[in-house]
Amino acid sequence: MYILSNAMRKLMLSTFLVLAFSSLYAHGTQVGYCITTEGKIRVYIEHWHGNISPPAVVNALVVINVTDSSTGVTTTSMSIPNGVVWDTAIADLPDCKGPLTVISSCAGRANVYNDWVYWDFTPPSCFTNLEIEVEAVIGSQSFYFDEACGSLYPVSFVDSFIDCVPPEIECPADLVAEVNQTDCTARVSGLEPEVLFDDCTELADIVLAYDITGATIRSGVGNANGIFEKGTSTVTYTASDDTGKSSTCSFEVTIEDNNGPTITCPSDLRLECGDEGNTGAISDWLEEVSATDFCGVLSIDNDYDPDAFASVEFDKTTIGSNGVSAIGNFSLSNIVSEGLIDLAISNGVFYNEGCQRQDTFIIEEISGHDLYDFRHKIKVRRTIDLESPFLVIDSEDRIVPSWVESIDDEYQYVWVKIPELGANRKSQFILLSD
Repeated sequence: MYILSNAMRKLMLSTFLVLAFSSLYAHGTQVGYCITTEGKIRVYIEHWHGNISPPAVVNALVVINVTDSSTGVTTTSMSIPNGVVWDTAIADLPDCKGPLTVISSCAGRANVYNDWVYWDFTPPSCFTNLEIEVEAVIGSQSFYFDEACGSLYPVSFVDSFIDCVPPEIECPADLVAEVNQTDCTARVSGLEPEVLFDDCTELADIVLAYDITGATIRSGVGNANGIFEKGTSTVTYTASDDTGKSSTCSFEVTIEDNNGPTITCPSDLRLECGDEGNTGAISDWLEEVSATDFCGVLSIDNDYDPDAFASVEFDKTTIGSNGVSAIGNFSLSNIVSEGLIDLAISNGVFYNEGCQRQDTFIIEEISGHDLYDFRHKIKVRRTIDLESPFLVIDSEDRIVPSWVESIDDEYQYVWVKIPELGANRKSQFILLSD
Protein backbone atom coordinates (compact mmCIF):
# COMPACT_ATOMS: atom_id res chain seq x y z
CA MET A 1 0.00 0.00 0.00
CA TYR A 2 1.35 3.33 -1.01
CA ILE A 3 0.68 6.56 0.77
CA LEU A 4 0.75 9.64 -1.47
CA SER A 5 2.58 12.60 -0.21
CA ASN A 6 0.94 16.02 -0.15
CA ALA A 7 3.18 17.15 -2.99
CA MET A 8 2.10 14.25 -5.16
CA ARG A 9 -1.57 14.90 -4.46
CA LYS A 10 -1.18 18.58 -5.37
CA LEU A 11 0.57 17.65 -8.61
CA MET A 12 -2.16 15.22 -9.64
CA LEU A 13 -4.90 17.73 -8.79
CA SER A 14 -3.19 20.43 -10.81
CA THR A 15 -2.85 18.10 -13.80
CA PHE A 16 -6.53 17.15 -13.59
CA LEU A 17 -7.63 20.78 -13.39
CA VAL A 18 -5.49 21.73 -16.38
CA LEU A 19 -6.86 18.87 -18.43
CA ALA A 20 -10.42 19.65 -17.34
CA PHE A 21 -9.97 23.37 -18.06
CA SER A 22 -8.48 22.62 -21.46
CA SER A 23 -11.32 20.27 -22.35
CA LEU A 24 -13.89 22.81 -21.16
CA TYR A 25 -12.57 25.56 -23.42
CA ALA A 26 -11.36 23.43 -26.36
CA HIS A 27 -14.01 24.55 -28.90
CA GLY A 28 -12.91 23.57 -32.43
CA THR A 29 -14.96 20.55 -33.56
CA GLN A 30 -14.93 20.39 -37.36
CA VAL A 31 -13.02 21.71 -40.40
CA GLY A 32 -14.35 21.81 -43.98
CA TYR A 33 -14.32 23.85 -47.15
CA CYS A 34 -16.47 24.75 -50.17
CA ILE A 35 -16.28 26.76 -53.37
CA THR A 36 -18.39 29.91 -53.04
CA THR A 37 -20.77 31.24 -55.63
CA GLU A 38 -18.10 33.84 -56.40
CA GLY A 39 -15.53 31.14 -57.11
CA LYS A 40 -13.48 31.62 -53.92
CA ILE A 41 -12.27 28.81 -51.66
CA ARG A 42 -13.85 29.14 -48.20
CA VAL A 43 -12.56 27.31 -45.10
CA TYR A 44 -15.09 26.76 -42.31
CA ILE A 45 -14.37 25.82 -38.65
CA GLU A 46 -17.22 24.81 -36.37
CA HIS A 47 -16.87 25.75 -32.68
CA TRP A 48 -18.75 25.69 -29.39
CA HIS A 49 -18.49 29.29 -28.33
CA GLY A 50 -21.87 30.56 -29.53
CA ASN A 51 -22.50 33.81 -31.37
CA ILE A 52 -19.04 35.31 -31.35
CA SER A 53 -17.92 37.97 -33.80
CA PRO A 54 -14.50 38.31 -35.49
CA PRO A 55 -13.33 41.20 -33.24
CA ALA A 56 -14.03 39.01 -30.19
CA VAL A 57 -11.31 36.53 -31.19
CA VAL A 58 -8.39 38.83 -32.02
CA ASN A 59 -6.26 36.81 -29.62
CA ALA A 60 -7.23 33.46 -31.10
CA LEU A 61 -5.37 33.50 -34.41
CA VAL A 62 -5.63 30.54 -36.76
CA VAL A 63 -2.41 29.70 -38.61
CA ILE A 64 -3.22 28.84 -42.24
CA ASN A 65 -0.59 27.97 -44.86
CA VAL A 66 -1.48 28.51 -48.53
CA THR A 67 0.75 27.09 -51.29
CA ASP A 68 0.36 28.20 -54.92
CA SER A 69 0.97 25.13 -57.11
CA SER A 70 1.96 27.25 -60.11
CA THR A 71 4.85 28.92 -58.24
CA GLY A 72 5.47 26.64 -55.25
CA VAL A 73 5.31 29.68 -52.96
CA THR A 74 3.72 29.18 -49.55
CA THR A 75 2.12 32.05 -47.73
CA THR A 76 1.38 31.74 -44.03
CA SER A 77 -1.36 33.87 -42.54
CA MET A 78 -2.28 34.22 -38.89
CA SER A 79 -5.57 36.01 -38.89
CA ILE A 80 -8.96 36.35 -37.37
CA PRO A 81 -11.91 35.03 -39.44
CA ASN A 82 -13.37 36.88 -42.40
CA GLY A 83 -16.86 36.19 -41.18
CA VAL A 84 -19.13 34.20 -38.86
CA VAL A 85 -22.32 32.13 -39.26
CA TRP A 86 -24.54 31.36 -36.29
CA ASP A 87 -27.03 28.58 -35.63
CA THR A 88 -26.78 27.14 -39.13
CA ALA A 89 -26.72 23.44 -40.05
CA ILE A 90 -23.85 22.22 -42.20
CA ALA A 91 -26.15 21.73 -45.21
CA ASP A 92 -27.35 25.35 -45.04
CA LEU A 93 -24.06 27.21 -44.87
CA PRO A 94 -24.31 30.35 -47.03
CA ASP A 95 -22.55 31.16 -50.29
CA CYS A 96 -21.41 27.57 -50.95
CA LYS A 97 -21.99 26.42 -54.51
CA GLY A 98 -22.12 22.79 -53.32
CA PRO A 99 -22.07 20.83 -50.06
CA LEU A 100 -19.33 21.46 -47.52
CA THR A 101 -16.39 19.03 -47.89
CA VAL A 102 -15.47 17.92 -44.34
CA ILE A 103 -11.70 17.25 -43.98
CA SER A 104 -11.46 16.86 -40.20
CA SER A 105 -14.06 16.27 -37.49
CA CYS A 106 -14.52 15.36 -33.82
CA ALA A 107 -16.93 12.45 -33.63
CA GLY A 108 -19.92 13.11 -31.39
CA ARG A 109 -19.10 16.80 -31.05
CA ALA A 110 -19.48 18.07 -34.62
CA ASN A 111 -22.80 19.43 -35.88
CA VAL A 112 -24.07 20.07 -32.35
CA TYR A 113 -24.00 23.84 -31.84
CA ASN A 114 -23.76 24.79 -35.56
CA ASP A 115 -21.73 27.96 -34.97
CA TRP A 116 -19.03 28.68 -37.57
CA VAL A 117 -16.21 31.00 -38.53
CA TYR A 118 -14.69 31.16 -42.01
CA TRP A 119 -11.81 32.44 -44.19
CA ASP A 120 -11.93 33.12 -47.96
CA PHE A 121 -9.04 32.55 -50.37
CA THR A 122 -8.77 33.62 -54.02
CA PRO A 123 -6.10 32.02 -56.20
CA PRO A 124 -4.00 34.40 -58.30
CA SER A 125 -5.42 33.02 -61.56
CA CYS A 126 -8.24 30.84 -62.82
CA PHE A 127 -7.94 27.09 -62.19
CA THR A 128 -4.68 27.41 -60.26
CA ASN A 129 -4.46 24.70 -57.55
CA LEU A 130 -4.01 25.86 -53.97
CA GLU A 131 -2.92 23.66 -51.08
CA ILE A 132 -4.48 25.04 -47.91
CA GLU A 133 -3.34 23.77 -44.48
CA VAL A 134 -5.02 24.71 -41.22
CA GLU A 135 -2.03 24.25 -38.90
CA ALA A 136 -2.81 25.48 -35.40
CA VAL A 137 -4.42 28.13 -33.23
CA ILE A 138 -2.23 30.60 -31.35
CA GLY A 139 -2.76 33.51 -29.00
CA SER A 140 -3.87 34.06 -25.42
CA GLN A 141 -7.42 33.04 -26.27
CA SER A 142 -6.56 30.10 -28.48
CA PHE A 143 -9.16 28.03 -26.63
CA TYR A 144 -11.80 29.54 -28.91
CA PHE A 145 -10.75 27.21 -31.73
CA ASP A 146 -8.44 24.70 -30.05
CA GLU A 147 -9.21 21.14 -31.12
CA ALA A 148 -11.88 19.41 -29.07
CA CYS A 149 -10.43 16.05 -30.03
CA GLY A 150 -7.07 14.71 -31.02
CA SER A 151 -5.66 15.39 -34.50
CA LEU A 152 -8.24 17.99 -35.60
CA TYR A 153 -5.22 20.06 -36.67
CA PRO A 154 -3.12 20.20 -38.74
CA VAL A 155 -5.24 19.31 -41.72
CA SER A 156 -4.90 20.24 -45.40
CA PHE A 157 -6.55 19.92 -48.80
CA VAL A 158 -5.90 20.90 -52.43
CA ASP A 159 -8.42 22.57 -54.75
CA SER A 160 -8.52 25.18 -57.49
CA PHE A 161 -10.36 28.37 -58.17
CA ILE A 162 -13.55 27.62 -60.09
CA ASP A 163 -15.23 30.15 -62.35
CA CYS A 164 -18.64 30.14 -60.70
CA VAL A 165 -19.77 33.58 -61.72
CA PRO A 166 -21.20 34.32 -65.18
CA PRO A 167 -20.28 37.55 -66.97
CA GLU A 168 -21.91 40.67 -65.65
CA ILE A 169 -23.55 42.78 -68.37
CA GLU A 170 -25.71 45.88 -68.44
CA CYS A 171 -28.22 46.62 -71.22
CA PRO A 172 -29.06 50.08 -72.58
CA ALA A 173 -32.16 51.83 -71.30
CA ASP A 174 -35.46 51.43 -73.16
CA LEU A 175 -35.45 53.42 -76.39
CA VAL A 176 -38.14 55.18 -78.44
CA ALA A 177 -37.57 56.22 -82.08
CA GLU A 178 -39.63 57.59 -84.98
CA VAL A 179 -40.34 55.71 -88.20
CA ASN A 180 -38.55 56.95 -91.29
CA GLN A 181 -40.35 58.62 -94.18
CA THR A 182 -40.12 55.75 -96.65
CA ASP A 183 -41.15 52.34 -95.36
CA CYS A 184 -42.48 52.62 -91.78
CA THR A 185 -39.32 51.24 -90.14
CA ALA A 186 -36.40 52.80 -88.28
CA ARG A 187 -32.68 52.07 -88.33
CA VAL A 188 -31.51 52.10 -84.72
CA SER A 189 -27.92 52.10 -83.44
CA GLY A 190 -26.23 52.37 -80.06
CA LEU A 191 -27.81 49.16 -78.75
CA GLU A 192 -24.60 47.51 -77.49
CA PRO A 193 -24.65 46.23 -73.88
CA GLU A 194 -21.72 46.90 -71.56
CA VAL A 195 -19.77 43.89 -70.28
CA LEU A 196 -18.76 44.83 -66.73
CA PHE A 197 -16.98 41.81 -65.24
CA ASP A 198 -15.99 38.16 -65.62
CA ASP A 199 -13.84 35.97 -63.38
CA CYS A 200 -11.63 34.28 -65.93
CA THR A 201 -12.39 35.49 -69.44
CA GLU A 202 -11.05 38.74 -70.84
CA LEU A 203 -13.94 41.13 -71.38
CA ALA A 204 -13.03 41.50 -75.06
CA ASP A 205 -13.45 37.71 -75.45
CA ILE A 206 -16.97 37.58 -74.01
CA VAL A 207 -19.36 36.35 -76.74
CA LEU A 208 -22.54 38.40 -77.18
CA ALA A 209 -25.68 37.10 -78.86
CA TYR A 210 -29.05 38.79 -79.21
CA ASP A 211 -32.63 37.70 -79.74
CA ILE A 212 -35.35 40.18 -80.74
CA THR A 213 -39.04 39.41 -80.27
CA GLY A 214 -42.24 41.42 -80.64
CA ALA A 215 -42.79 43.79 -83.56
CA THR A 216 -39.35 42.87 -84.91
CA ILE A 217 -38.15 39.27 -85.01
CA ARG A 218 -34.49 38.49 -85.64
CA SER A 219 -31.42 37.12 -83.83
CA GLY A 220 -27.68 37.00 -84.27
CA VAL A 221 -24.22 37.34 -82.75
CA GLY A 222 -22.82 40.73 -81.79
CA ASN A 223 -24.96 43.81 -81.31
CA ALA A 224 -28.61 44.24 -82.26
CA ASN A 225 -28.20 47.46 -84.23
CA GLY A 226 -30.28 47.55 -87.40
CA ILE A 227 -33.80 47.85 -88.79
CA PHE A 228 -36.76 47.76 -86.40
CA GLU A 229 -40.43 47.53 -87.39
CA LYS A 230 -43.10 49.88 -86.04
CA GLY A 231 -44.24 48.81 -82.57
CA THR A 232 -42.45 47.52 -79.48
CA SER A 233 -39.65 44.95 -79.70
CA THR A 234 -37.83 43.28 -76.80
CA VAL A 235 -34.08 42.86 -77.23
CA THR A 236 -32.47 40.16 -75.07
CA TYR A 237 -28.69 39.89 -74.92
CA THR A 238 -26.82 36.78 -73.74
CA ALA A 239 -23.16 37.12 -72.70
CA SER A 240 -21.11 33.89 -72.49
CA ASP A 241 -17.58 33.38 -71.14
CA ASP A 242 -14.93 30.76 -71.99
CA THR A 243 -16.31 28.29 -69.43
CA GLY A 244 -19.80 28.38 -70.90
CA LYS A 245 -21.35 30.44 -68.14
CA SER A 246 -23.77 33.08 -69.34
CA SER A 247 -26.04 35.89 -68.20
CA THR A 248 -28.77 37.90 -69.88
CA CYS A 249 -30.31 41.34 -69.86
CA SER A 250 -33.22 42.83 -71.79
CA PHE A 251 -34.65 46.17 -72.87
CA GLU A 252 -37.34 47.48 -75.23
CA VAL A 253 -37.12 49.36 -78.51
CA THR A 254 -40.34 51.16 -79.49
CA ILE A 255 -40.78 52.58 -82.98
CA GLU A 256 -43.62 55.11 -83.23
CA ASP A 257 -45.56 56.56 -86.16
CA ASN A 258 -46.55 60.04 -85.02
CA ASN A 259 -47.49 61.40 -88.46
CA GLY A 260 -51.06 61.02 -89.67
CA PRO A 261 -52.01 60.04 -93.22
CA THR A 262 -52.22 62.58 -96.03
CA ILE A 263 -55.78 62.71 -97.37
CA THR A 264 -56.87 64.13 -100.71
CA CYS A 265 -60.56 64.99 -101.02
CA PRO A 266 -62.48 65.45 -104.28
CA SER A 267 -63.76 68.86 -105.28
CA ASP A 268 -67.16 70.04 -104.03
CA LEU A 269 -70.16 68.20 -105.44
CA ARG A 270 -73.28 70.07 -106.58
CA LEU A 271 -76.48 68.21 -107.36
CA GLU A 272 -80.04 68.98 -108.41
CA CYS A 273 -82.31 68.11 -105.51
CA GLY A 274 -84.55 65.21 -106.41
CA ASP A 275 -82.42 64.03 -109.33
CA GLU A 276 -82.74 60.29 -109.72
CA GLY A 277 -79.01 59.92 -110.33
CA ASN A 278 -77.95 61.64 -107.12
CA THR A 279 -77.41 58.44 -105.13
CA GLY A 280 -74.99 57.02 -107.65
CA ALA A 281 -73.26 60.37 -108.12
CA ILE A 282 -72.71 60.71 -104.38
CA SER A 283 -71.40 57.17 -104.12
CA ASP A 284 -68.93 57.76 -106.95
CA TRP A 285 -67.91 61.07 -105.44
CA LEU A 286 -67.17 59.50 -102.07
CA GLU A 287 -64.94 56.95 -103.77
CA GLU A 288 -62.78 59.70 -105.24
CA VAL A 289 -61.16 60.41 -101.87
CA SER A 290 -57.65 59.01 -101.42
CA ALA A 291 -55.05 58.85 -98.66
CA THR A 292 -51.40 57.90 -98.30
CA ASP A 293 -49.27 57.00 -95.29
CA PHE A 294 -45.79 55.54 -94.87
CA CYS A 295 -47.21 52.89 -92.57
CA GLY A 296 -50.28 52.16 -94.70
CA VAL A 297 -53.85 53.46 -94.60
CA LEU A 298 -56.08 51.22 -92.56
CA SER A 299 -59.39 52.76 -93.67
CA ILE A 300 -61.02 55.91 -94.99
CA ASP A 301 -64.26 56.78 -93.25
CA ASN A 302 -66.80 59.54 -93.84
CA ASP A 303 -69.87 60.78 -92.03
CA TYR A 304 -72.11 60.78 -95.10
CA ASP A 305 -75.69 59.89 -94.14
CA PRO A 306 -77.93 59.16 -97.13
CA ASP A 307 -81.03 59.33 -94.93
CA ALA A 308 -80.30 62.96 -94.12
CA PHE A 309 -81.24 64.08 -97.64
CA ALA A 310 -84.90 64.55 -98.60
CA SER A 311 -86.05 63.38 -102.00
CA VAL A 312 -88.11 66.38 -103.14
CA GLU A 313 -88.84 68.27 -106.28
CA PHE A 314 -87.33 71.73 -106.11
CA ASP A 315 -86.87 74.11 -108.99
CA LYS A 316 -84.24 76.44 -107.57
CA THR A 317 -80.62 75.29 -107.84
CA THR A 318 -78.86 78.37 -106.48
CA ILE A 319 -79.36 77.58 -102.82
CA GLY A 320 -75.76 76.59 -102.21
CA SER A 321 -74.32 79.53 -104.10
CA ASN A 322 -76.41 81.94 -102.04
CA GLY A 323 -75.30 80.32 -98.79
CA VAL A 324 -78.79 80.19 -97.33
CA SER A 325 -80.21 77.94 -94.72
CA ALA A 326 -83.89 78.26 -95.54
CA ILE A 327 -85.93 79.11 -98.61
CA GLY A 328 -89.56 79.52 -99.65
CA ASN A 329 -91.20 80.23 -103.03
CA PHE A 330 -94.02 82.58 -103.84
CA SER A 331 -95.38 83.92 -107.17
CA LEU A 332 -97.26 86.99 -108.41
CA SER A 333 -99.62 87.20 -111.38
CA ASN A 334 -101.00 90.33 -113.05
CA ILE A 335 -104.48 89.75 -114.52
CA VAL A 336 -105.35 92.92 -116.46
CA SER A 337 -108.96 92.02 -117.07
CA GLU A 338 -109.74 92.35 -113.37
CA GLY A 339 -107.39 95.24 -112.71
CA LEU A 340 -105.91 93.43 -109.76
CA ILE A 341 -102.76 91.50 -109.06
CA ASP A 342 -103.39 87.90 -108.10
CA LEU A 343 -101.11 86.64 -105.35
CA ALA A 344 -100.45 82.97 -104.75
CA ILE A 345 -98.11 80.82 -102.66
CA SER A 346 -96.67 78.24 -104.97
CA ASN A 347 -94.38 76.46 -102.51
CA GLY A 348 -94.50 76.51 -98.73
CA VAL A 349 -91.91 73.77 -98.02
CA PHE A 350 -88.37 74.85 -97.18
CA TYR A 351 -85.00 73.09 -97.44
CA ASN A 352 -81.45 73.91 -96.41
CA GLU A 353 -78.44 73.85 -98.72
CA GLY A 354 -78.04 70.09 -98.18
CA CYS A 355 -81.63 69.53 -99.35
CA GLN A 356 -82.65 68.69 -95.80
CA ARG A 357 -86.08 69.81 -94.72
CA GLN A 358 -85.68 72.99 -92.71
CA ASP A 359 -88.97 74.40 -91.42
CA THR A 360 -87.45 77.58 -90.07
CA PHE A 361 -90.19 79.84 -91.39
CA ILE A 362 -93.47 79.47 -93.25
CA ILE A 363 -95.10 81.88 -95.72
CA GLU A 364 -98.69 81.95 -94.62
CA GLU A 365 -100.25 84.59 -96.89
CA ILE A 366 -99.51 87.34 -99.41
CA SER A 367 -101.71 90.40 -99.30
CA GLY A 368 -101.90 94.17 -99.04
CA HIS A 369 -100.57 94.88 -102.49
CA ASP A 370 -100.35 98.44 -103.72
CA LEU A 371 -101.09 99.03 -107.42
CA TYR A 372 -99.16 102.26 -107.51
CA ASP A 373 -95.76 101.42 -106.17
CA PHE A 374 -96.09 97.65 -106.42
CA ARG A 375 -95.51 96.97 -102.74
CA HIS A 376 -96.64 93.61 -101.42
CA LYS A 377 -96.86 92.34 -97.87
CA ILE A 378 -95.87 88.75 -97.11
CA LYS A 379 -96.83 87.36 -93.72
CA VAL A 380 -94.12 85.05 -92.39
CA ARG A 381 -94.26 82.88 -89.29
CA ARG A 382 -90.85 81.95 -87.87
CA THR A 383 -90.61 78.48 -86.34
CA ILE A 384 -87.14 79.03 -84.87
CA ASP A 385 -85.06 82.08 -83.97
CA LEU A 386 -83.36 83.45 -87.08
CA GLU A 387 -80.51 85.87 -86.55
CA SER A 388 -80.47 87.21 -90.12
CA PRO A 389 -83.12 89.24 -91.94
CA PHE A 390 -84.97 87.99 -94.99
CA LEU A 391 -83.78 88.45 -98.54
CA VAL A 392 -85.95 88.34 -101.65
CA ILE A 393 -84.55 87.37 -105.06
CA ASP A 394 -86.34 86.88 -108.34
CA SER A 395 -86.13 83.94 -110.70
CA GLU A 396 -83.01 85.41 -112.27
CA ASP A 397 -81.20 85.69 -108.92
CA ARG A 398 -81.65 89.44 -108.74
CA ILE A 399 -82.17 90.97 -105.31
CA VAL A 400 -85.60 92.56 -104.93
CA PRO A 401 -85.97 95.55 -102.57
CA SER A 402 -87.58 94.46 -99.33
CA TRP A 403 -87.80 95.33 -95.65
CA VAL A 404 -89.09 93.62 -92.54
CA GLU A 405 -91.79 94.77 -90.14
CA SER A 406 -92.05 92.87 -86.87
CA ILE A 407 -95.52 92.07 -85.59
CA ASP A 408 -94.63 90.00 -82.52
CA ASP A 409 -92.12 87.33 -81.45
CA GLU A 410 -93.62 84.84 -83.90
CA TYR A 411 -94.82 86.75 -86.97
CA GLN A 412 -93.15 89.25 -89.26
CA TYR A 413 -94.25 91.06 -92.43
CA VAL A 414 -91.78 91.15 -95.26
CA TRP A 415 -92.58 94.10 -97.50
CA VAL A 416 -91.48 93.56 -101.08
CA LYS A 417 -91.34 96.20 -103.81
CA ILE A 418 -91.76 94.38 -107.09
CA PRO A 419 -91.68 96.10 -110.47
CA GLU A 420 -94.79 96.05 -112.66
CA LEU A 421 -95.07 92.69 -114.33
CA GLY A 422 -96.98 93.74 -117.36
CA ALA A 423 -100.27 92.35 -118.61
CA ASN A 424 -100.96 88.67 -118.15
CA ARG A 425 -97.46 87.94 -116.82
CA LYS A 426 -96.39 85.77 -113.95
CA SER A 427 -93.08 85.88 -112.13
CA GLN A 428 -91.61 83.71 -109.35
CA PHE A 429 -89.73 85.05 -106.34
CA ILE A 430 -87.86 83.45 -103.52
CA LEU A 431 -87.77 84.48 -99.89
CA LEU A 432 -84.45 83.57 -98.23
CA SER A 433 -83.04 83.65 -94.76
CA ASP A 434 -79.45 82.77 -93.95
